[in-house]
Amino acid sequence: KNYQSNVHISAHQRLQMFKKEESHVDIQLDKERIYVNHHQQGLLKLNRYIISSLFDATKFLARQSLSFRSEVESEGNFNQIVSLLRRYNNTTDQWYKDKSTRSYRVTYLSNDAQNEFISIIGKAVHDSIINRLNKSLFWSVMVDSTPDISHKDMISVIVQFVNEDDQAEERLLSIHEIKSKTGKNIADNMLQVFAKLGLDINNTKRYSVLCDIYSTSMNEDVLSVKKSTDTRWSSHYNSIIAIYESFTGIIHVLDELCNDNDKITKLEARVIYEKLVSYEFYCILLFIKHLISITNALTITLQDENLDILLAIDTLTKTICLL
Repeated sequence: KNYQSNVHISAHQRLQMFKKEESHVDIQLDKERIYVNHHQQGLLKLNRYIISSLFDATKFLARQSLSFRSEVESEGNFNQIVSLLRRYNNTTDQWYKDKSTRSYRVTYLSNDAQNEFISIIGKAVHDSIINRLNKSLFWSVMVDSTPDISHKDMISVIVQFVNEDDQAEERLLSIHEIKSKTGKNIADNMLQVFAKLGLDINNTKRYSVLCDIYSTSMNEDVLSVKKSTDTRWSSHYNSIIAIYESFTGIIHVLDELCNDNDKITKLEARVIYEKLVSYEFYCILLFIKHLISITNALTITLQDENLDILLAIDTLTKTICLL
């Protein structure tokens, strides 16, 4: 009779529930904890998959030398590749649609995110080059400088080395602005780059191989376009001769730059090209070259610190006669 009472029935039900381990409070808490951990691990795995896909898109654009962005942000190559991935990959598409799977609602499509992807991959590639370079027994350095689009002198440091498979590799190590192109400043810049990258230069194994090759194989000097100065008239002679001797090469380079992808570079190259190929410019160039070739000897004589007045008068007289 007592067993049929509500109190006994309720107590019996609680006893039966207590006998089931899965009903214990600590077990229930553990189950909840396991579920939360499992859910977090799933989200972590999903996020890693998405980030890995975005890194692959970054590497693809870099390998193909394609720009990441355009004037319209949504039309950039990076964003369009992600759109393509979403179209054919349901996991990626759902990740972007479900905001709960993305911490702080991030999309990794912003300019800052793209720059971070580029920076991370660039550092990884750079570290790989340094690692292979340190393992190499032989490596050499080439340095060159050229103005960029903003007319700043940029120095490029290039290394050549033999890898572990005995294959020669050439890699760009650094590009940065240089204030002066004197030999000392270039050498100091190189040493700073090596010190920053942790490269050991104390064990020198190679010497000026390229310099020896060029000095023995080239029959004539290659002139480069020079700036003229107001203080030394001989610099005008060097500038004119450099343009005259390298005229064909200058025209060829300008013609190539006229097809450059950069609008400003293309415009500047086109303006200079049209002026240089004009009949008027070439006639003036020939006339000035002939004239300055005659006066250059007089200029050098008059600028000599140990000037001999008699020699100067004689040189001046002969120059006037030639003119």
